[in-house]
Amino acid sequence: MPLSFQPIFGGPAYAIRNLVFNAAVEQAKLHNATVGVLLLNNSFVGAAYAMQVLDGTTPRELVVENNIWVGPSPAPGGRTVNWDQPLDPPTYTIDSNGWYPDGQFHFGTGATGNNYGSFAAVQAGGLYEAHGRVLGASIFASGLVAPPSYKTAVTPGDGTLAAGSDAIDHGMVLPNVTDGYRGAAPDLGAQETGCPVPIYGVRPEGIDESNEPVGCGGPAGPGDGGAGGDAASAGDAGGGTDGGAARSNGDGGSTGNGGSNGDGGAAGTGGQRASSSGCGCRAVDADRRSSLALSAALASLALIALRRARRR
Repeated sequence: MPLSFQPIFGGPAYAIRNLVFNAAVEQAKLHNATVGVLLLNNSFVGAAYAMQVLDGTTPRELVVENNIWVGPSPAPGGRTVNWDQPLDPPTYTIDSNGWYPDGQFHFGTGATGNNYGSFAAVQAGGLYEAHGRVLGASIFASGLVAPPSYKTAVTPGDGTLAAGSDAIDHGMVLPNVTDGYRGAAPDLGAQETGCPVPIYGVRPEGIDESNEPVGCGGPAGPGDGGAGGDAASAGDAGGGTDGGAARSNGDGGSTGNGGSNGDGGAAGTGGQRASSSGCGCRAVDADRRSSLALSAALASLALIALRRARRR
């Protein structure tokens, strides 16, 4: 389970711009009555189904938008989605996702579950995917497709969309997630066409948070990351465009920090200055450094006095 929400009580818990390839069973683990999960602009390629969740509890307050969900073709047993748990549709927003291939969409069990024979039936049902679509077979420029088994070794791809892919320009505008998009509308999936390919995993020598590519970016607004940045907020399972843990501090400018205070937040949060490095850390101010130095000196004197007393 690449993205595990087990559970989140209340959230919001963001997963943004992750590339999840060769998922064995579940792409996102929505278990144990989790609440408040947002899956936004991710690219999923699964070996079993385009999407699968297996759990007996009900997740609530879900937002699932602008993702790409790819499974084997033909769909195993004719089923594209195997969402096998009781659902709470009135608390969900599931829209503007791209699915491949078309097939049966098993959305939930019991009284709140629906088994749709096709994606067209999903849209006709009125609960999900008013603006979603079935994608054509040519989705990724690398030719990446679902392997026949999760045990098959898959060379990591960068998720760049193929020229002419119908995932291009078919996403919804999501503030602080799709800002700076190219074209008529944001793309579906983790990577926006025409933007620098982000670095996932260990950064090469000479690359740090000050110069790594973080997507299209854009002008930063005061304090909250503004319009700049698709390195979105998170802080758990997410993955902003830098491929690491997604950020919870409103990052999103072209250098990884959207606000004028270095982290997109209010200045002096917690009585400390925000660093200018974009790392999300805090620099201790001069007064506190002096206080810490004095405390250390006093502790050393006390230790010396204790040792002398013992010698007597």
